[in-house]
Amino acid sequence: MTKKRKTKPQPIKTQRELSVLVERDESQISRWLQDDRWPFGSAPWSRSDLPKMLRWIAEDLRNKPDEADAGTAPLRREKLEQEIRRLKAQAETFELQLAKEKGASLDAAEVKARWANIGQVIRSGLQNLPPQVVSIALRHGMAHTASASVQSEVRAVVDDVLMVLSREGRDE
Repeated sequence: MTKKRKTKPQPIKTQRELSVLVERDESQISRWLQDDRWPFGSAPWSRSDLPKMLRWIAEDLRNKPDEADAGTAPLRREKLEQEIRRLKAQAETFELQLAKEKGASLDAAEVKARWANIGQVIRSGLQNLPPQVVSIALRHGMAHTASASVQSEVRAVVDDVLMVLSREGRDE
């Protein structure tokens, strides 16, 4: 498997780019930039700040006074809560993408494939062990007539080990 090169995430350079990423119009971005509570300054912004920005936006929405009349307030509040959950989920998605780009997070399928490959190499090596053990034993004076018996016994031990490892792998 080839190693992926870690890349440094490119900064967010414009209000337009930020508006696309947070799915808000540029006029809203401009209002936030003028808001004293906006803690992220002006462009360019680090991509690592994007999840924090999305959480800030979610909190900003949560803290806005409800301007709807009493009849529509519950519906508006429910829609607002859905939007807040969506923004927080989007923040988590960006955090995961950033972690992958930095090499701090690994794709589960890739890890599983690598471990499966390592398992195959180990299994293959263990299965080739019995004839190698017999060959070494013959060089050190073991009687040739015992070679088939020794190879069979070593193969049984190796097969038992592989069976235990296979069972352990399935239990987890």
